[in-house]
Amino acid sequence: MYSEKQRASIQRGWSNALNANIYEAYAQTYPLYRESGQHLLRLAQMRPGMTVVDLACGTGIVTAQILEALAGSGAVIGLDCSAEMLAIARGKLASVRFMQSSAEQCSAVLGAETIDRVICNSAFWQMDTRATLAAVHHILKPAGCLAFNLGTGTRFTHQSGAHPESLTALMRRIALEEYGLTFPSRSGGKLPRSLLAATPDEVRALLVANSFQVVHHEILEIDYTQEGIYEFLKIPVINAHYLPGSEYPVGKEIVEKAYQRCEKPFCAVGIWHYFVAEKIPA
Repeated sequence: MYSEKQRASIQRGWSNALNANIYEAYAQTYPLYRESGQHLLRLAQMRPGMTVVDLACGTGIVTAQILEALAGSGAVIGLDCSAEMLAIARGKLASVRFMQSSAEQCSAVLGAETIDRVICNSAFWQMDTRATLAAVHHILKPAGCLAFNLGTGTRFTHQSGAHPESLTALMRRIALEEYGLTFPSRSGGKLPRSLLAATPDEVRALLVANSFQVVHHEILEIDYTQEGIYEFLKIPVINAHYLPGSEYPVGKEIVEKAYQRCEKPFCAVGIWHYFVAEKIPA
């Protein structure tokens, strides 16, 4: 998993007004976060009257979906470490209780056994998983559930059916050849020791070791669209994930060059693993 230094860097990236505004514009324009969230809520089997936490809620994209799913009955709490992201969320969803907290510290701001569902869309990979699971276990009611997803890879294909060099691979080649930038060894586009590189069995074992049982696991594909993946890679914190250590203006320029030079049209399909895990009482 990520080191404390790596997680701190990721959190600083989200706690940036430029990143928050670019993220919100992307999330409203392209379907990735809305679609990935819809699948998560379907699997979480929420019901009106429940109390639901949107963990790492960001600008409230999935929070709004949770609110709609509860049909005016129940309570929604949005937690995020970024004041900038929360400011945008609060401006859109006045009826939701938003709190600034890291996922790992959620048990310090929420009561024990008070929550029916914890939803975490596209963010669990960034967390200290053991600390987060301990905190989530503390706040969940008996038989409460944690539902989260992991985007584990992207499949690039050309209209002809060929598999061209991926946009992210081209980015890294340009970074090396034209900017002299080098990066840590990666596997499938993932940073070393990332949860995104874990197998489903490894994720299951992690959950069991932290007093959760997996009640559902599903693999889904999400179409990112050609333009959508291009804009996604220009979100500052995402750009830093694929080009770690580069300054954002340089990273953005590399994405733009890669997109100009890549073979088009292409399809970019994300592979997502969805997990629903029920709390095992202590």
